[in-house]
Amino acid sequence: MAVLCLILSCKKDITTLKGDASLRTTTPRAVTDFIGKIVTFKGNNGKYISSENGTQAMTCTRPAAQAWEQFMVIDAGSGKIELLSMGKFVSSENGTQPMDCNRVLAQAWEQFTWITNANGTVSLQGSNGDFVSSENGLAPITCSRTPAQAWEQFTVTIVSNAKVLNNLYSSHKTVAGQQGMQYWQPMKDISGKYPGYWGEDFSFQPFQGTTTMAQWRSLVTSTAKTRWASGAMIGLMFHACPPTQAEPCQWDGGVKSALTNAQWTDLITNGGTLNNNWKARLDIFAASLQDLKNNGVTVIFRPFHEMNQGVFWWAGRPGPAGTVALYKLTHDYLVNTKGLTNLIWVWNLQDFGTLSSDLTAYDPGPDYWDVLALDVYWSDGTGFTTAKYNAMLAKAGSKPIAIGECGTLPTAGTLTSQPRWVYFNGWAELTQQQNTNAVISSLYNSGNVVTLDELPGW
Repeated sequence: MAVLCLILSCKKDITTLKGDASLRTTTPRAVTDFIGKIVTFKGNNGKYISSENGTQAMTCTRPAAQAWEQFMVIDAGSGKIELLSMGKFVSSENGTQPMDCNRVLAQAWEQFTWITNANGTVSLQGSNGDFVSSENGLAPITCSRTPAQAWEQFTVTIVSNAKVLNNLYSSHKTVAGQQGMQYWQPMKDISGKYPGYWGEDFSFQPFQGTTTMAQWRSLVTSTAKTRWASGAMIGLMFHACPPTQAEPCQWDGGVKSALTNAQWTDLITNGGTLNNNWKARLDIFAASLQDLKNNGVTVIFRPFHEMNQGVFWWAGRPGPAGTVALYKLTHDYLVNTKGLTNLIWVWNLQDFGTLSSDLTAYDPGPDYWDVLALDVYWSDGTGFTTAKYNAMLAKAGSKPIAIGECGTLPTAGTLTSQPRWVYFNGWAELTQQQNTNAVISSLYNSGNVVTLDELPGW
């Protein structure tokens, strides 16, 4: 993630993150205080537990907490929790060998009972009934000790709030979403329920009665704050003008245009003219995201959407020097330079027949995305097929997958057979153009679809 970078995938050195002192564990606190949070575990030896990036057995030997030493606490239900770091789950290994952080799915061995001790420390009990032990840093950590004594007690510090991402990982249903602020109320009018996911676009022109880009983005951020306060997930994207043009720009010849190879190289080269132009635009754009951060809003951020098609100026360039290079420099600039740690990063493709190879050719790397999304427009002549779903799962591993955009909505039956879609996002006017009111209402009222009234609030 990105510390909602989200720490689980961000490359930024975060040793300087101290967290809110008010969140530090000094007195006993319930596990519910930690659900949906990014935390560190310090052993009685004064060292931190490390996931070791899933490449070797976990240890409790690190003097400082960086990315590998930070874990998201996920509600597993029935009083159990799961721990996620670098996109993988911690496993007790049933106490038969040192613990690892390399599981893509959480099952019994990856679930723990969180026990708060009288001294304010926390002990973790595995499904085998034994406790996680630091082994005093002298050996890899295990889950084989009973009872819990000093080596089995940890000081837990909250680094950041990851409640939205926690919901995406822990929910076993699909959140209903709708793109475009003017289409929010119609979903309620049709179905009796509001969507749980609110989507908007920072865009290339002002809309909804605004006359300047500043007015439009102010409207987007103010509405996002209102929807967030009501309990909705907030999703933002950016039909950006090319760095060769000023804002606002046209759809045809602007958003839908192309850069020459020389221009592209200049764009992705630090210090290039177009590179500087793009960063200057990001400075303006970042102010809106900073406003949202200041108001506690987590943004499910989907830049350079549909990067495997060639219609938009940023898209259709496979390989490490292509679209992914622009995605990565944008990520690093917004997170590392601008400090926007309230973003859940979405890597997004469209459902072309080349999807399987595109998932490799356009992959920015796991450090750069938290959610993998597919825009389903029947681009290959088929819709929500098992093949597309399985291709997405194979690439995502333990990370969430989502339907970034769609015209024709998935059916409740499709979501039953493809349960790992964490949200769908009906596209603006297409939702009502391509689906009857009866279809929309039936989906929104299905037992496996989550609407605003069913979300936990943030």
